[in-house]
Amino acid sequence: MVGMPPTTPATAPATGPAVAPVILRPGPQPDGTGGLDTLQLESLRLDGLLRRIAPRCWAGREAVLTPALKAGVVEFPPLRDLAVSHASAAWVWWGEDEAPAPWEFSTLNRRRVRGQRECTVHEATVAPDDLAHPGGVPVTGPVRTLVDLLHATAADGDGDAGLPRAAEEAPAVARRAARDAIDRMSRRPHLRAMRALAGRLASG
Repeated sequence: MVGMPPTTPATAPATGPAVAPVILRPGPQPDGTGGLDTLQLESLRLDGLLRRIAPRCWAGREAVLTPALKAGVVEFPPLRDLAVSHASAAWVWWGEDEAPAPWEFSTLNRRRVRGQRECTVHEATVAPDDLAHPGGVPVTGPVRTLVDLLHATAADGDGDAGLPRAAEEAPAVARRAARDAIDRMSRRPHLRAMRALAGRLASG
């Protein structure tokens, strides 16, 4: 069962009688009161009060964006049994800028998926041990996320391509763990190129 992202703005833990939303989207607020439209939110961004973190989501300039809050921003397609993956998962775990587009997902159990116009769905199998659920949303864990990014890079460039930026931004402990996980693999397409990329990533 896919943990679908919330359709209303996430809120910070209550610290007083009134709590401002941490994540803002165009439209009415959850309590039914009028909200802000896209132009108004962009105006506040230009004034330095907000920052855009996804195509249709803004946050306060000083807001602390946790993985749970960022996972709640991801817009899932109308498909079952998906996990946030690849560059989107990297953004959930350690990204600091605006989320990369389009959103990326992986199937939990490998199956054919028809082309999606506004996102990328990778036909894969994600083991339960490779999943985490920040904010109740299924996301590939940090190590699996890096393995997926390096596999995609190896498949595209056969090891000659540069390291993906989303992987280079990962914490050192995750980079080393991904290298170790790839070193333990015995059968996988592009494994030699993946090991070369993982070695460069871990030593960076």
